[in-house]
Amino acid sequence: MDQSVPFYTNLFGMEPVKVKTGYAKFDLEQPALNFTLNEGGEISGGLNHLGIQVSSTEDVLKVKERLQQANLATFDEMNTNCCYARQDKIWVTSPDGHRWEVFTVHENVEENDAGSSIDEQASNNISSCCQS
Repeated sequence: MDQSVPFYTNLFGMEPVKVKTGYAKFDLEQPALNFTLNEGGEISGGLNHLGIQVSSTEDVLKVKERLQQANLATFDEMNTNCCYARQDKIWVTSPDGHRWEVFTVHENVEENDAGSSIDEQASNNISSCCQS
């Protein structure tokens, strides 16, 4: 929790609305998101990555700047085809190892750039796009 609350405060650009021992709740209006952290537990199964869609490349870059000011490493992926859409996005990894993308979609496309495997992408700091 000591690392996660500051990480998500920087990712979301706001403080949690409620903090208790082992608990923090963020309640975003745009994009609409009720996000709660609970100490303990483990994520398993098919979670690959999480995403926040924003309105423009300018919004993507604002989040990138905020994360970099908090000394969080980001990875850019601009003008890329992913999930059959041309997108601009950045990636950041939470203290628990969850990969987050902040992205905007410019247009739908017929081709999907899904090159390397997820293991290759993770070891080379490349996005996972829509691969499972």
